[in-house]
Amino acid sequence: NFFAEALDLFKDNYFHFGGDEVSSYMLECWKRNKDVTQWMQDNGYGTDTTKLLNYYFTKLVKLVQDHKNTTMVFWQEVLDMNVAPKGSVAHVWKGETQDEIMSEMYTVTAAGHRAILSSCWYLNYIKYGADWGYVNGDSGQTRGLYYQCDPTAFGGSQEQIDNVMGGEAVMWTEFVDGTNLTPRLWPRASAVAERLWSDPGQTTSADAAWPRLHEHRCRMMNRGYEVEPPNDPDYCHEFWDPQYPDLET
Repeated sequence: NFFAEALDLFKDNYFHFGGDEVSSYMLECWKRNKDVTQWMQDNGYGTDTTKLLNYYFTKLVKLVQDHKNTTMVFWQEVLDMNVAPKGSVAHVWKGETQDEIMSEMYTVTAAGHRAILSSCWYLNYIKYGADWGYVNGDSGQTRGLYYQCDPTAFGGSQEQIDNVMGGEAVMWTEFVDGTNLTPRLWPRASAVAERLWSDPGQTTSADAAWPRLHEHRCRMMNRGYEVEPPNDPDYCHEFWDPQYPDLET
């Protein structure tokens, strides 16, 4: 009923059905639930939770197709397990180093899936300093190369590259709530946006982006958003304390 209502309410062409770390649910939840294991036995699935997952997605696909022509998006492990319907989009989150991330993109697109990359842009990860601008001088660099990451730089064929829909910044909220969501997101997410929405030839230098990110941070603060400094502690002229006179007068 939930999915049926959501599909009727939202008229989008894409619908994200999740499936993140679904193998954990299969092992830790389903196999430990007596009602689930009994249902599997009664319906001829034995102890194979993959069959149960296939059953679930088969029902889900039929529901979607009965309601509207919607492209289904899943976190990549659903497609890795070959239980997602043909034509689904893989939302790639696996990989820690640049080499690993690009390898995941190669594998997904080689299988014929369209792909959205998020592995590079975990905004909930925080590091000391301006993490968005780390230089990609080492392919073994861990996540955090927000400005340097290119979703198409995995050495694939043109057909594979054409399957790359783009990227998406993500914010997991194990340690985030309403008190720190906005400053942690911005303006770091702006670096991701500029990288993905701009000419790649003009957005390869993090050093060149610093002034733009500083200006954008000031713009956001002027509009009332409490966002963190993108570089080092900096200054926005809009916030000169009015109690002090202009130094030139």
